[in-house]
Amino acid sequence: MRASDDAAHACRLHETRSGRSYPGLSGHMVLHGEFAPDVGARVHSVLEQKTDELYRAVRQAGTTELRAAYGADALALLILGETPVPAPDVRVHLDAAALERGDALPGERCHVDGVGPVPVAVAKAMLQDAKVTVLRHDDTGDITSVSSPTRTIPARLRRWVEEAYPACGRVGCDSRFRLEIDHIEPLATGGRTEKTNLWRLCGHDHHLKTHRRWRAITLPDGTHDLAAPDTPDRPDTPDPPDRE
Repeated sequence: MRASDDAAHACRLHETRSGRSYPGLSGHMVLHGEFAPDVGARVHSVLEQKTDELYRAVRQAGTTELRAAYGADALALLILGETPVPAPDVRVHLDAAALERGDALPGERCHVDGVGPVPVAVAKAMLQDAKVTVLRHDDTGDITSVSSPTRTIPARLRRWVEEAYPACGRVGCDSRFRLEIDHIEPLATGGRTEKTNLWRLCGHDHHLKTHRRWRAITLPDGTHDLAAPDTPDRPDTPDPPDRE
């Protein structure tokens, strides 16, 4: 392999690195990482050393599990640190009946955003030591209350916007990538920080509005779209711009 090709390959390996977390089918939280070889080798070495340290300690105590279990423990310790860390920001969705009863019947809601369904007992345990926002739903699925330990209006309003716009608020765009809260009518032109003036946009559309002078428009059905700087105030719904 020529030096130029080798350098290009090394650059591609770095540019295509990735790290993801997602709920697994078993109910576990899955972490998936792909690193350039030089970084990956160091990550692998540190993880193996920490796993060996934990494994040796439990062997001396006479209790052992599969080595993979200690690999998970080692990874958690390396990420979170071995000293107390700030409590995570957790959002729990609970049906009121399940919370009051203490367990969820089939079809009742008890899940944590980003994790998935959890037993009610687990959700209650999380309330003891985490910064938790609890969204209580009635039997129709509507959110009847939002509680947060901080009780501050901005935090509750942020939660409302996140729930109201699980995907980009621009009509015709269903992207869930890099959603950002945005003022429909900018603060600079009199917009207010309230429910009727907030939505979430994907990173692409937020860039158009913030840096390319696109503006929000309200369509006849009450939904919102973005219009280019030279577009009339009430155009027909345009096709979303080419994202490629």
